[in-house]
Amino acid sequence: MRRRPRPIVVAAMGAFCVLSGMVQGQRGVSSPEPGFEVASVRIAAGGRSSLRIGRDRIIATNVSLTTLVLRAYGYPRSRVVGLPAWADSALFDIDAKSSAEASPDEIDAMLRTLLRQRFRLEVERIKRDVEFYVLSVIDPDGKLGAGLRPSTTDCSLFREEFERWNRTRVGPVPSDPNCQTQTEWKAGTVVIRDRAATVAGLVRVLSTWIERPIVDETGLAGEYEVEIEAGQDTLPFYMRRRPLDAPPSGGPSLVSALREHLGLRLEAQKGPLDVLVVKSVERVPTAN
Repeated sequence: MRRRPRPIVVAAMGAFCVLSGMVQGQRGVSSPEPGFEVASVRIAAGGRSSLRIGRDRIIATNVSLTTLVLRAYGYPRSRVVGLPAWADSALFDIDAKSSAEASPDEIDAMLRTLLRQRFRLEVERIKRDVEFYVLSVIDPDGKLGAGLRPSTTDCSLFREEFERWNRTRVGPVPSDPNCQTQTEWKAGTVVIRDRAATVAGLVRVLSTWIERPIVDETGLAGEYEVEIEAGQDTLPFYMRRRPLDAPPSGGPSLVSALREHLGLRLEAQKGPLDVLVVKSVERVPTAN
């Protein structure tokens, strides 16, 4: 006598196929790369540079590939190797828009996809022995210098206004000298002032000045009023840009300025750090 099919077996096999597909998707089939819905990438003519990043859009004007790579991968310049010489001088205009609002991390991921697709950028993250600096508090009791004091300036409203403008691009760019870093060059020295800075922000500035990674071991949280002055001759960033016949500045070294003004110690070390290695990249982006 002919047997009827067993529905329960069919259902079980169907469930097995669905589960198998899920496992296969997790193991072997990668999810789609995050990307912008539309993106225009063009070689720029030069001029003033700006990089504006909103919740669903990136607008870059006269921006170098180096700037884009640093933003996309979150590495300081001192921890990126292999960029070609033209990466600092070739400028690009980019207008890229997402189909929906996204977090800053998601926008950065979209930018990484754009760089891979349009510039054929290939990178690798590795650990490499490099020279770096460690920033720490000198006083064991945590006492700081006169140039580093807890902030009494409330910049929350300004930051909200700036975020709103950055998202909509409507009206003039918000500006508040009390809530923005002020840099001044005078008599061979460079001065930085900020009434509401984080130590992380200070580390980014100092790392740019000395062109080396800085590891923050201060343990300082919150916002601070910062004022520091150092001789340009002691800062590689400025030394590479000064005229050959320029007289020596004679200003204090950065190490001395940090110690005397901020109560912080900057010590050179060498050891393994995460480094972004650029394996290949093309100068001319693919057509829009």
